[in-house]
Amino acid sequence: MTSNPEQSERLLALAERCESADPAAPNIDLHMEILRAMGWTSRGAELIDPQGQRCMQTPDPLHSIDGAVALVPDGHEWLRWGPGTMIVMLPPQPGDDEKAWARHIECRGATPALALCAAALRARSAPLVEAEG
Repeated sequence: MTSNPEQSERLLALAERCESADPAAPNIDLHMEILRAMGWTSRGAELIDPQGQRCMQTPDPLHSIDGAVALVPDGHEWLRWGPGTMIVMLPPQPGDDEKAWARHIECRGATPALALCAAALRARSAPLVEAEG
């Protein structure tokens, strides 16, 4: 993760777009912006994953739970809280009370995939925001 405030704002803006996205609409621009924010690049028509591998297909975080789960940062847990509501739990920090409720990010979306995508993007921005302070 980075403490770049512009990247944090970019992730938060993408999360907001996920929360308000219409799953029936073509969201290819949002899909590609999310992939770019996660480190994907393109070379002509080729898509390159964050490890530098060329890919014919990309994860689809807007329509697939599996694709959205791929955005959840390492060390974080996620769960479905209700219809269209997903939660990403932030890992404990030094000094946290181990008996207290876990800190979490709750997001809503038109589908569980959109809600989880939004929560994962917000979770990715959280350490960035904390690092600014």
